[in-house]
Amino acid sequence: MVDIRLRGANGQEVTVAALVDSGFNGSLIIPRPLAHSLGLTPRGNIMGILADGTVQFSSVSGIGVHWMGVWRLIVATMVGDAPLIGMNLLEGCELKIACVSGGSVEIKPLP
Repeated sequence: MVDIRLRGANGQEVTVAALVDSGFNGSLIIPRPLAHSLGLTPRGNIMGILADGTVQFSSVSGIGVHWMGVWRLIVATMVGDAPLIGMNLLEGCELKIACVSGGSVEIKPLP
């Protein structure tokens, strides 16, 4: 799990624990209840293909994320039960994972 700071349309900030999903090529997935609490409204839809081949349509919205020491505006997909960090957000970073139960996750910018 990785703690990330989010900022919604209403200016509210929250820190959430997110999983890293190396199979997700977007930036960030957040559950709809979290999106709603941050004042996010759908700005469009995307089609995604899940690991089992299922096609799913999901809403997207802009969200602020404090990432590598700076606030960035990214597109978040509003679906699922838990926040997920995707490979697009990890672009330009080194990811180290201790592959044991409860193992550490370290993300840092590449030089």
